[in-house]
Amino acid sequence: MKYPLTPDVKPEFCTTGTFMRLPSQKHDAKLAIVGMPFDTAASFRVGARFAPQAIRQASMTLFPYHPIHNVYPFEQMNAIDIGDIPVIPHNIHRSYELMKESMHELMAKGVIPIGLGEIILLL
Repeated sequence: MKYPLTPDVKPEFCTTGTFMRLPSQKHDAKLAIVGMPFDTAASFRVGARFAPQAIRQASMTLFPYHPIHNVYPFEQMNAIDIGDIPVIPHNIHRSYELMKESMHELMAKGVIPIGLGEIILLL
């Protein structure tokens, strides 16, 4: 499979819950979608912990083709969705360390990570 399945192949409710139905692993992946479900640091209107799955759910209706540019973006990028980073609720510092380590690990393998949810500074 070169790109995510289209809705006519499998209904939206029959999915593993990955972004645009991307596979969860591929040996030659160049891009990885990573969920960061963490909002303990928020002082008002928490809920970012639900963002990664909400974004994935909303992406089920997207078609993997860009008509203006005439391209299937994930065909060239060999993209995957590795799921959510296991964070520790109520432990801000350790959760940030886990997110940072996961991102650095992907980048060390030459994979470009795209995070869904929490924003962290990678230094």
